[in-house]
Amino acid sequence: MLHRLLAVLLGFCLFASASLAGPRFEEPLASVLRQLGSGDHRGLETTFSNLHAEARRTRDYSTLRHIYGELFQSPQRDRVRYAEDWWLAQPESLYANTAMAWVHHGRSFLYRDREVQSLVSEEGRRGFRREVEKATIALRRAHKADPDFPPALDAALLVAQTSGQVFGADPILDRLFEEAPDVFSLTRALNTYAMRWGHPAQRSRTV
Repeated sequence: MLHRLLAVLLGFCLFASASLAGPRFEEPLASVLRQLGSGDHRGLETTFSNLHAEARRTRDYSTLRHIYGELFQSPQRDRVRYAEDWWLAQPESLYANTAMAWVHHGRSFLYRDREVQSLVSEEGRRGFRREVEKATIALRRAHKADPDFPPALDAALLVAQTSGQVFGADPILDRLFEEAPDVFSLTRALNTYAMRWGHPAQRSRTV
């Protein structure tokens, strides 16, 4: 019960901090949207590379995390097409592959929504598994480019949660806390090890 209350409290703090930091995210978010819409893939690489360098310097990945969560988790067709075009133009890109992982994770719920798996049709389960596999492939490519990129690690944890693979998440969390030891990462950890995903409560208390 304690770890659940802590997760709720951290979630509230995360929401509050994100709301206060909103104006800070607006300009880079708008810039990325413009570059996606215009097909400026080299510009996207430069923008994300600069944001990544600044995040490494400050150990604050909140802007990058906000961009990925806001833009690429959406199943909107334009967003999906923009991300796919970026990846086709830059197939080895850390940033484009991370975007595709977020896209496929978001799209997986078009097939399964948030229902318990046993309540989903066989067609829905197949579509869900297909999107999870695509997200996993994109994450492997992102990992090859950089195994310690927090937005990719975030996506890996989300995929692990939704596919019931949280028991193998410890190495992901270790890398995440090493690179970005903040409230975002702590919230990811608590969500990953919440009882609803079937993991022992002791691990949540340890985190």
